[in-house]
Amino acid sequence: MEILPRLKACSGSEVEFLLLNAGRVEHIAEVLAQGQLFSVGGVKSIKAYGYAVCVLPRMEIHRDTGIEYLKMETEKEEGTAGLLRKEKAFYLGRVRELLLSEGAVNVLPKMKLCPDNEMDWLVLRADRKEHVATVSEHPGQVFVGRVKNIMLYEHAVCVLPRLEIHRDSEVSLLDLRAGRGEHIAGMLGEENTVCLGRISRIVLHGYAVDVLSRMKTSEGVFYMAPASPQYTAEGLAAANEKRRRLSGPGEDKKLFWLELEADREENVARILGKSGAVSAGRFESISLNGYAVGVLPRLGIQDDCSMGTVNLVAARREHVAGILGEEKTVCVGRIQRLDIREYAVGILPKIAIHEDCEMESFHLEANREEHVGEILAGEQMVSLWRIKELVLHRYAVSILPRLEIRKDSIIVRFVLYADTDRHTSVMLALDDCAVDIGRIRHGGLWIPEEVKKKLKYTLVDREGNEEMFLE
Repeated sequence: MEILPRLKACSGSEVEFLLLNAGRVEHIAEVLAQGQLFSVGGVKSIKAYGYAVCVLPRMEIHRDTGIEYLKMETEKEEGTAGLLRKEKAFYLGRVRELLLSEGAVNVLPKMKLCPDNEMDWLVLRADRKEHVATVSEHPGQVFVGRVKNIMLYEHAVCVLPRLEIHRDSEVSLLDLRAGRGEHIAGMLGEENTVCLGRISRIVLHGYAVDVLSRMKTSEGVFYMAPASPQYTAEGLAAANEKRRRLSGPGEDKKLFWLELEADREENVARILGKSGAVSAGRFESISLNGYAVGVLPRLGIQDDCSMGTVNLVAARREHVAGILGEEKTVCVGRIQRLDIREYAVGILPKIAIHEDCEMESFHLEANREEHVGEILAGEQMVSLWRIKELVLHRYAVSILPRLEIRKDSIIVRFVLYADTDRHTSVMLALDDCAVDIGRIRHGGLWIPEEVKKKLKYTLVDREGNEEMFLE
């Protein structure tokens, strides 16, 4: 490390990769004692570990090259203490990918980026509260410019309101993961409205699911808003209606993918405790796992909404207990693909899909008999709308008699996966031709032979013309 300042970079030189690692402060003492910056030319990728993080401000990097990849990581607070004591920020210029881990997250306010910086990835990870203390106490926001992908883990999640993201940022992914309640405690008291840009996909895991209750949209741009009366469901509805009257149709058409995963009930307690919808956005697709399935009724999905995919997975009955206990159905609008697994299969009768919906595929998977217990215990039929592909896995085959397929449907692919006799026992107990599954495209029927005689169907060609009847 000590020879670094003695290295002379040639004019126009470019280094592909620079690795700096210092486990003790003595390793960087001579570098820090230098009174002036030392040139390293153009550097594409830099990794700095431990005390070596403090060396970065002493390096003069050619401004016209930009850094493709910068990773900084330090476990000990002493590793950044000298750098944090400096009043001025150090200039980095353009950075394409920025990864800060543990104590290095605190360095973020000391970094000065180019005003027109466009970042592909911003990844922050902090396992301890002290690792984000400087960012949390920093007055104002930390400029990061336009960012395409943002990933914040553990205590770094609370850094989100402190990031100054360009309003015109097209964020492909916002991924927040918090395993403990304390990871998001620091952001719950934030009173400022913070711009997050236009987001295509939002992934929230664990306690970070609660962040959804603070997210609002306006003209397709996402904001972190304070939990104040002006952001109640009624206030948002009035504001959205006013915007529609002033701007006409076509506004707020930005769609985004939402993925929520919650292993604990407290992960979703705050959202479920609120009245009204928690999101003013429009979804392209939704994926809910664990207790997050219970959030489905709170997403404010409108009857005229059109979505690509809805994935619901619930490994335990408690994950869907709230929906099962409600009398109201849950609106999901029009969807192209519906994939429901495990105990989430039980809420199928509660799902309301637009009556003119034409679904590309419908998949049900139940690996245990209890997964279909709710449907088999009731007497309600489930309307399946128009469907091109119907796939039932294992015990989900048992609920086929409860599925009401529209007469004008032409199913291109009908598949039943059954590994044991237990999966087909309900079907085999029926009379022959007891279940009418309507019209099936020739060559699209994939079912066990013993089940086939229990079905009544008509094979048709590609134009929908009848080919033959099977009794």
